[in-house]
Amino acid sequence: RNKNNGVIVIQCNVVNVVDDAISEATKICDAHLGTVPEVITKINKTNQQVGILSFLQRSGVEHEVRLDLVKQWAHHSLVEVLKNGMASTVEKHKNSDAGGILPPIEIIVHDEKNMVKIEVLDKGVGLNDDRAQKAFLFAQSSSLKRWDRIEEQQSYAMVRAPLASLGVGLPLSRMMLRMFGGNLELKNRTDLGSGEAGCVAALELMKDPEIVSLS
Repeated sequence: RNKNNGVIVIQCNVVNVVDDAISEATKICDAHLGTVPEVITKINKTNQQVGILSFLQRSGVEHEVRLDLVKQWAHHSLVEVLKNGMASTVEKHKNSDAGGILPPIEIIVHDEKNMVKIEVLDKGVGLNDDRAQKAFLFAQSSSLKRWDRIEEQQSYAMVRAPLASLGVGLPLSRMMLRMFGGNLELKNRTDLGSGEAGCVAALELMKDPEIVSLS
């Protein structure tokens, strides 16, 4: 349990993967933008909400959601969508009439029969038609100088942890998740009121008992 079998972690606690991704995405966003929205995590098990969990205070079996998975791939995918959600939230609200108060990013971990679905919801700028079409295309990036990153080897930390780079984060994340039957979808939120916008990124991690033998 929680042990590696090659690149696969047996009965990995997905909640811990979420925690690690929040920590990394927060550091990246803070380093580049100087501010970070709060992240609130919720867990739904068999459609019964466990409750809002503090990022720093989490314990007990009821907060475990376990399955066999390639942990690094799930971590990479979560960091990508969290970075995007945080940047979008800061872009929209940093200079708003609310005095720069940032609405939180909400993560909901759904523990379902055949999969674990992780939804990352933000209240950022949302997706226009152009962004929606290009979100999962390789080499499409919001970075205006993305190709300059190849020449930035002197700034090792910034190359290793860019906020926006060569445009491979989302398409690569979707490709990796689909290799084991999962998926990554990105769409505009429909649960917000008039005048509000935001995105929901949904990561699907399949519960496949054969994942170790097949790998």
